[in-house]
Amino acid sequence: MKVLVTRPEPDASRTAERLIAAGHEVVIAPLQEIRPLSIAKPEGEFDAVAATSANALRHASERIVADLAPLPCFVVGPETARAARDAGFADVRTGPGAARGLVDIVRNTVMAGGRIAYLCGRQRKPDLEYCLGTAGFSIVAVEIYETAAVEKPADLIADGIDAALVYSVGAARRLSGAFGAFPAKTRFVCISGDAAAALPAHWRQRATVAVRPDEEGLFEALSRL
Repeated sequence: MKVLVTRPEPDASRTAERLIAAGHEVVIAPLQEIRPLSIAKPEGEFDAVAATSANALRHASERIVADLAPLPCFVVGPETARAARDAGFADVRTGPGAARGLVDIVRNTVMAGGRIAYLCGRQRKPDLEYCLGTAGFSIVAVEIYETAAVEKPADLIADGIDAALVYSVGAARRLSGAFGAFPAKTRFVCISGDAAAALPAHWRQRATVAVRPDEEGLFEALSRL
């Protein structure tokens, strides 16, 4: 198939390599970019670290990582776990793929009332903060990066695209503005129900949602088309 990859770089190129190895043709067109933020080291002592985005770990400063690396680091899935280990965290605990699934794992390790540094993006879902907060933990959001829209040329077209991989709500919202019309054959493979719901209404009936909200789930959904 001819597959459109809309995620930010450098992840877009890594995804493209996997798709090409599987025999697909790939069009890379990131609709967003990751911009690191200049932030101060979080104050106080922490009992653990949490992250739901690999970008938060890739772009965390050496000073922040050095201070937090001795602590257990709770992440949502394999990609985030790899980023945590690459950043320097040794004790990485991997969840089932979604933020809400981390709560039970944290409860088994961190005492109630514990203080957790949440490495995150400026734009994020509230799920992890809400769930850990209601479970009695103190969550300190450490905003490492922001996600910004990428301006695309007006002549970008979607001719021939069989499937578009949609990695976020923001990318789903920008698809129509960046590409205009897609062929009737195009299917939209979305990382979550929220991303599918953010597509224009006339495209939602052509959307497939990954069973798991990660790239493995997306690839499985793509293989079923």
